[in-house]
Amino acid sequence: MQIKQERSDHLDPDHNRVDLFYLGHDASASTAGDVMDNGRSFFTIRNEEESKRISSTPCCGVLAVAVCANAPFTKVWEMMKEQKGVGHQWRGRTNHNDLRKALTAFKVRWVEEMPPYTTLATWVDQHAVKSQMYLVRTGGHFQVVLKGAVVDQRGIASIKDYWGHRKMVTSAWRIQE
Repeated sequence: MQIKQERSDHLDPDHNRVDLFYLGHDASASTAGDVMDNGRSFFTIRNEEESKRISSTPCCGVLAVAVCANAPFTKVWEMMKEQKGVGHQWRGRTNHNDLRKALTAFKVRWVEEMPPYTTLATWVDQHAVKSQMYLVRTGGHFQVVLKGAVVDQRGIASIKDYWGHRKMVTSAWRIQE
């Protein structure tokens, strides 16, 4: 599997720099490699220790936009920070409107779908088109879904292993190529 590391300017709650890396589209077969699609990069956390540190940071929306736009996390972070007009203490909290503006700024096209009232696992299994990428909101959390895998600030996991598989889907945006 081809993995490229990127030094991020993002700070976790303890003000430590966080290393993120992405998996290239030419990755060989593996759990993470299987969810690659058309050169899109899925960002994930470097190791278990950093995963625990950043998982408490509310940067799920920033990360979701980075994945959908195939853009570096740092670039999306800085753009959204400027867009929101917040200072250096901003920890990454975003809302629907922030994501709409960011996706538009990165020229990502999407179609908002009205999901049925169901859990994320059921929605992925019964309603999501496996070859499509989705930006999904469950309560106040954003994640990206592609080919039965879920990506958020904790990393990449299959839907059955994803920590939020029982959360209720409140919105879903199908990302168009």
